[in-house]
Amino acid sequence: MPAVKRDFFADFTNGRLVASPRDSAELSSFPVFYHQDAPWLTIKALEIDPDINPTEGIYSTVDPTGISLSLKVFDSTGATVLASQTSWSASGNAFVAQLNLNTVPMAAAFSSGSTTQISTIWEFEFQDADGKITIQRTGVAIKREYIVAGSPTALPLDEYPTKNEMLQLCVQWVNAAGKGITFTSQDGTKQLTIGCNNDGSFAADPEQ
Repeated sequence: MPAVKRDFFADFTNGRLVASPRDSAELSSFPVFYHQDAPWLTIKALEIDPDINPTEGIYSTVDPTGISLSLKVFDSTGATVLASQTSWSASGNAFVAQLNLNTVPMAAAFSSGSTTQISTIWEFEFQDADGKITIQRTGVAIKREYIVAGSPTALPLDEYPTKNEMLQLCVQWVNAAGKGITFTSQDGTKQLTIGCNNDGSFAADPEQ
């Protein structure tokens, strides 16, 4: 299964994740991730420059050159790091990296067999010569792996007739030697079998 790809936009001016480079509203719906997945993340840093884009919500892209990025995924208390990524590549004007969610601390968080989803805190930390910008997002859901190990319940199996059974049930364009076609009356009391004699003449055998 190919890794999931997710795009994020970081508003440096207001210190939050936003919906898009042309929408300053805070990102309302955070994607759901899965334990044992390793999604590719693309993060684009944005800022509002009043000299270039005085209308709030129209962003300029921040050049990632000289900026380091660290992403940490904490448990819901913020005490334990479940996953992290500190090595990012610059692709155009974006940071790109793969986040491994199949870690030992993450597995421990799902150690209880009844745990199907956990709530996490994601912390994006951008650092350059001028200082540090930290963006946090709480309540990010991570679900158990796609396929849970164990003994699955067998699915009910459909029953299909064999070839010979189908030949008995269906009228063929060309029947086997000696085979005719039998019709039954609506009340089920009378039958008529039609066939072919050896001399090629029509054969009818009504049953009284």
